[in-house]
Amino acid sequence: MSKIEIKKNLLVTNFNHGITLISSHHDKLLSTPNVAQLFELPFSVYFLDKDAKTVLINEEGASVCGFQSAEDSMGKTLVAVSEKKSAGLLIDNCHHVIQTQATKIFDEENIRQDNKIIQFISVKMPWYNNNNIIGLMGISIVLGKHSLSDALSKLSVLGFLNQDRFIEPTRSFPLNALKIKDVALTKRELQCLQLTVKGFTAKKIARYLGISFRTVEEYLTNVRQKSGVNSKSELIELAIENVFC
Repeated sequence: MSKIEIKKNLLVTNFNHGITLISSHHDKLLSTPNVAQLFELPFSVYFLDKDAKTVLINEEGASVCGFQSAEDSMGKTLVAVSEKKSAGLLIDNCHHVIQTQATKIFDEENIRQDNKIIQFISVKMPWYNNNNIIGLMGISIVLGKHSLSDALSKLSVLGFLNQDRFIEPTRSFPLNALKIKDVALTKRELQCLQLTVKGFTAKKIARYLGISFRTVEEYLTNVRQKSGVNSKSELIELAIENVFC
């Protein structure tokens, strides 16, 4: 069992490239959410220690992971409910956030011991206490269950997608003038990127723009090649750094 304890009335506020928890007796931070309010979000929200053991998690998060309840998950890692290799990869991502001391966005997949496969996009950020990293806070959006656009909107409002959270932040450009490595994106590439961030699948983008699914895939491939990224999560992080800041 993790020795770290969290009171749900503590405020979750920005600190360095991550977050820290502070007393609720700060009049200047009335708009800052507390832990209890974050746990009411319709996504997986969790705090892990440096060994990726659960310190606190909301019921949605516990259910997605495969635990019987939030209480059942306390002090445990995903090794308890996931296939060993799958759990290892997810835990490695947690360690990467702690090692780099910066917020990261990951494409993730959890292959549970009950053979259920969960795919999600996670935003994971260092958790500080007295200037020391003691773990991380994560928010995971299950693809096909949670609304990606709704999640990004909420996280942006809460300040969890601020540009300075990410390592080597890039210069900010408006979406209609976005350039990557001095190469401008076409109008269609910009549209496909914008709709991807809003949570549209490639098929939905195709229907929305009145073009073929294959064409959308080509546009998104072009954006990834121009930007030097390989995955959907990296593409979203690119847009966040250049648009949501």
